[in-house]
Amino acid sequence: MCDVGAMASRYSIIQYVPDPITDERINIGVIAFDKQNIRIRFLKNWLSWKRVQIFGMEDIKFLKDFAHRMEKNVKEGYLFSEDNLNEVPYQERILKIAQEWINSIQITEPRGSLDSVDNLLEDIANTYLREIKPPSKPKGSITSRRRQKIVSFNLYPRIKTKLGEKPQ
Repeated sequence: MCDVGAMASRYSIIQYVPDPITDERINIGVIAFDKQNIRIRFLKNWLSWKRVQIFGMEDIKFLKDFAHRMEKNVKEGYLFSEDNLNEVPYQERILKIAQEWINSIQITEPRGSLDSVDNLLEDIANTYLREIKPPSKPKGSITSRRRQKIVSFNLYPRIKTKLGEKPQ
């Protein structure tokens, strides 16, 4: 068995559990950390958040607010605003949350990795966060601006001719 103390970094998954009784869950974010650093990533695009909303069948503004606050805190170097006042290591704080939180936002127990925090964040985000890509425009599709140019180029001269004006 691997010595967890020798791990370079750890990670946890942030999950949305709309009904703790059924225990159905969907991943909405990931956390990667070591003793000095912490990184966090949540779902990025509106279509992925829409999938979460459909899954939970409720307004998810509170989830987006939570994600925004967490991202802001992590940029400032801590997980929660009250962490700034005490020196509890990330490992202990996240483990405590994983064991105690029973509401609709839950965090998994930390797992170890030999990767750096930044590389680990990319890897776990790609593995655990399912981003739905918005459909791309088909090639050759006409944008509204292009459509407007076509109309003005082809239609206006004909209208002027009908009105007896000389087209330019």
